[in-house]
Amino acid sequence: IESVVNLIKERRNVVVLTGAGISVSCGIPDFRSKDTGLYSILDAEELGLSCPEELFDWEVFQESPQPFYTFARKLYFPLGSDERAKPSDSHKLLSLLERQKKLLRVYTQNIDGLEQEAGVSSKKIVYAHGSLQFATCLTCKRKVSAKEIEPDILRARYENSLVCNGILKPGVTFFGETLHDNVGRSLEVDYDKVDALIVIGTSLSVYVCRLDVREVTVA
Repeated sequence: IESVVNLIKERRNVVVLTGAGISVSCGIPDFRSKDTGLYSILDAEELGLSCPEELFDWEVFQESPQPFYTFARKLYFPLGSDERAKPSDSHKLLSLLERQKKLLRVYTQNIDGLEQEAGVSSKKIVYAHGSLQFATCLTCKRKVSAKEIEPDILRARYENSLVCNGILKPGVTFFGETLHDNVGRSLEVDYDKVDALIVIGTSLSVYVCRLDVREVTVA
């Protein structure tokens, strides 16, 4: 811990890469942990899926959005009530780094939006896999905020777009889709500036980005 603290004190352009582990203490399960990970506890058959991974399959979502919205309810309200998940101390650390003018960027593999909820400004966050903060109608392209569809998510039900009855796609990247353009653009901007990389809550088994830095701290 002391080495991490000293590194942060010395550096001015810190990039933080966060994964599902940063949100586990908030009640949101990670994906691959034995017995407790999403892929272990998800009842795929109950959702009409052949395997848990189909929850994030683009073709499956287009055929039936309901399974994903059932999952979104668990992500939004992990404690089984109408209370949203709250940021952890690790999320709050990111906000502290920004206030100290040390945070260059947060690249997050998560879609829960807790980094921004903790106070990190949106311009500092790159959602590598998108986020649940908005949804877009696949037919009329109308964009709605998560707040507008929160009542439906709370009831774990899916409702079509009110404008044209089209499918509302959450702003996340499904299997079969390409990463958002802003990931590559941000990497190009940050590449020559970053002087420290902190990794929190991910084993890096899912490839998102690669930054060559002089010092890498795994937290």
